[in-house]
Amino acid sequence: MYLVLNSLITITPVDGPVFEIRSIQDVRIKSSWKNLTSTCEITLPRAYKVENRNRDIRDFLTAGTAIEVQLGYNGDLQTEFSGYVTGFDGSGPITIDCEDEMWRLKRTNLNKVFYKSKLRDLIEFVVPEYQTEIEEVSIGDFEIRNATAAQVLKEFSEHPYNMFSYFPLGSKVLHVGFPYRFKSSNRHILHLQRNTKNESLEYRNIEADQIQVRVISHLDNGQILETLHPKNLDGASQRTLNVMNVETVQELEAYAKAELDRFNFSGYEGNITSFGIPVVRHGDEVDIRDARYPERNGVYLVDEVITEFNSSSADFKRVINIGLKV
Repeated sequence: MYLVLNSLITITPVDGPVFEIRSIQDVRIKSSWKNLTSTCEITLPRAYKVENRNRDIRDFLTAGTAIEVQLGYNGDLQTEFSGYVTGFDGSGPITIDCEDEMWRLKRTNLNKVFYKSKLRDLIEFVVPEYQTEIEEVSIGDFEIRNATAAQVLKEFSEHPYNMFSYFPLGSKVLHVGFPYRFKSSNRHILHLQRNTKNESLEYRNIEADQIQVRVISHLDNGQILETLHPKNLDGASQRTLNVMNVETVQELEAYAKAELDRFNFSGYEGNITSFGIPVVRHGDEVDIRDARYPERNGVYLVDEVITEFNSSSADFKRVINIGLKV
């Protein structure tokens, strides 16, 4: 079947009626649970005129203008990005920069001290207007001083908290939790000889690799206890496991040994470039199949998706970075 690329961009100006754009040059969308913000860059022809208004589109591209990007084949459009205009460059072809709902959380200023607090208490303070899915952990004492909500969330993504925050596509529900805590139920088959463009995968053999597991325990009093297993292993790749209320190093060692067996798998690392279909999001699962090496088939969680759409070259692809093997 012959596939024709389609696109639709819907723009809602801050102080004007909604309008649509169908003639675009390029779109690039980057989305990952590891990053606070999903981003989108749109390129339009130079001096693009808005239909039925006879005005240059740059007249409507103020910061905070709502924007939605839909892409697809043969008229079957899927929402690929929803967010806000953050800026544009109109010196040549018009390039529009956009960010998802996280953009709004970069425009606040917060101050508060928390004592022996739960993560939920803090998150509900910094984003009171949003629904949330939050890891139930204690954080102890925590001070917010002249920080945006996004800066607070960024701090929690770093050691020793290792809790990541993101908005699922098109959602205003903020997810805050440990890696792979919020998985989707979507699974897609990616056959390396059938429905992919190319791949940059490396098959890792557990007999040749060295892995360490860092286990971090979050106690109700806000303290952090951690261990690394095995120790004194130079050059090893490191994985992190977060647990709740494990109070002794001996117990953490037991967790680490069990988790090492889960991480210590033979499997792929890297990325696959697929077409616009299937529609893969971060947090989904991909079932990788290879007719040449069927013994290497396996299911992996998706860490990041970079979606690229180019109308002039009729190219619509996704670079899918895989993570943990399921």
